Amino acid sequence: MVAPIQNEIILLDSAMNIHETYPIENDKIKIASFSQMPLLEFDSLFVVSCLPEVDYYNDPRFIIYDKESKKVINNLKISDFIGYKNYNLLFALNSITKLNSNEIAISIGVNETVFIYNLKTLKVTDKINMSSKTFTKTEPIEKNNTVSTKDRLERSYYKTIHKINIDNNTLLLRTTSLSTEAYDPEGNLRSLYDKKQSIIIYDLTNEEKIGEFVLPKNIYDFRTAFTYDNRIYFLLNNPNSENEENLMKFVGYEISEI
Repeated sequence: MVAPIQNEIILLDSAMNIHETYPIENDKIKIASFSQMPLLEFDSLFVVSCLPEVDYYNDPRFIIYDKESKKVINNLKISDFIGYKNYNLLFALNSITKLNSNEIAISIGVNETVFIYNLKTLKVTDKINMSSKTFTKTEPIEKNNTVSTKDRLERSYYKTIHKINIDNNTLLLRTTSLSTEAYDPEGNLRSLYDKKQSIIIYDLTNEEKIGEFVLPKNIYDFRTAFTYDNRIYFLLNNPNSENEENLMKFVGYEISEI
């Protein structure tokens, strides 16, 4: 007999002591794995990016989990937002950030729109165009298991969404992975890490896009970014650091004024 998969949300402190465990049991969702993106915690809720089955090409989603009842109370399928089912290969590129005690911003890896979602009403309250001007190929990867490295290199993606506050204004930062030529000048196939990055900045308070800043190619790991103290940090590109945390180094960009 094969034991069923048991998913849990576990809260740890800096000393790795377990403070609380939240089991996730929901036959309708059958969660296979969670995104590498951090979950969001609210007073009574968790919001988590996850996959529902055992296959990356099924409908990825965000689940809303009630801490008191220890149950999933809603799940937001990506196809409900973008209207079709050709998904980004990496479900981790679907990202969320906390705006306030009731709202989150949702970024989907293959869609130019950022969705503002209210956790009390369980409805989308706003849609913001945070598209990139430097994308050259934006079509999503088809649902199949034979996507080549060349195909992935020739596509751009929206990656992560973040919030910071500057001069009493709320800014949204959206990171991208920009498409590149699949082959170098010598005719060799490039690495998946050999991509330019960009940061799209949107002033949520004044409802206007400030600009897009392109970062150097082949320096940063396109999958990882986080914000702290009004800085956005990128992991330096070193494939060897995937299994060696002591090799991980981050570079921070500071936004000091609008």
